[in-house]
Amino acid sequence: MKLSHDLIKNTIMKSQFTLNVKVTLVGVHVRRGDYLDKEKKNFGYRVATEDYFKRTMSFFRSKYENVLFLVFTNPVDKDMTWCKSNLKSNDVIFMFGNPRAVDLCILTLCDHVITSVGTFGWWAAFLNNGTKTYFRDNVKYGSDYGKCFQDNGIDYFYPGWLGF
Repeated sequence: MKLSHDLIKNTIMKSQFTLNVKVTLVGVHVRRGDYLDKEKKNFGYRVATEDYFKRTMSFFRSKYENVLFLVFTNPVDKDMTWCKSNLKSNDVIFMFGNPRAVDLCILTLCDHVITSVGTFGWWAAFLNNGTKTYFRDNVKYGSDYGKCFQDNGIDYFYPGWLGF
């Protein structure tokens, strides 16, 4: 846990904010990778879109001053490249190179969490005490995957989480 707190402190120090300013940390988990595989897409999986992330980030920017987004994804595949191309901003820091357990811990320690798809982001949001957002269109309507849930996937998320 100390490692996670130290990483957060060092990340804030590297940003445009100083430690004297109250910074609202929003953890962002991006999962794309294998969800883009043809087989998974045909089954009904969908990935969160650039528009989803921009809308949720705008939501937090409008609600809080001094927001800093910490973006986590799998750096081994093309997800980090996608993130750096589509989510780049002065208030965004791309987090990579940490063990997955550390990433999960940091996400839970953020003030709020933006999730995409998958269980890693879901657990990060579940264990976080702040506002959580989720990608509402994560299941292709009427697909085999959609039939695994009630209301085409909405029952996967807790009431109170904000669907975008």
